[in-house]
Order: sequence, then structure tokens, then C-alpha cells
Amino acid sequence: VVPQVPGGSRPLTPDDVRAMLAAIQAERGSMDGFECLVEPWAEPELVSALVPAFAQAGATWWVESAWTKPDAGEVRARIAAGPPRPA
Repeated sequence: VVPQVPGGSRPLTPDDVRAMLAAIQAERGSMDGFECLVEPWAEPELVSALVPAFAQAGATWWVESAWTKPDAGEVRARIAAGPPRPA
């Protein structure tokens, strides 16, 4: 499952993830066989706080996606920093 905000009108939040996963669980009876991938592009200094919040909401994967075409230097810096780690 890859939760998205309709129309991309605002950033995805842990509450969005929690609500989507609850709706799936209510419909199916369980989340068996499902993973939840989130791809928020947050400021690097916010990522360590967001990782645990999304994990607690049920996200099992974090993908760094840049849909707004950041400059190559910013992308390289994020790659060099490695995976996000909780604070």
C-alpha cells in the first residue's frame, strides 16, 4: 500500500497512514500480506523525527522520493547521508 493525499494538496501525515490502514483492515479483516510504503520528501533535519511517527502509524517502508525536482546536489547529499535513522 502506498498512501497518497488526493491531488497532492498537502504532505502525507502519519494520521493519513493510520486512517488508510484502519480502513483496509476494516474492509479485509487484517493487514496480512500488506506492507505500507511512505515516500515523504521532508527537510533532512525533520526526517529523524518523522521515521518513528510513520512507523508507529504502520508504515513498514520509507522511500526518499523527490517529485519536485530538487537539484542534484541535494539528492547526492541525501544519498551520502544514508538511510534515515530515528533520533
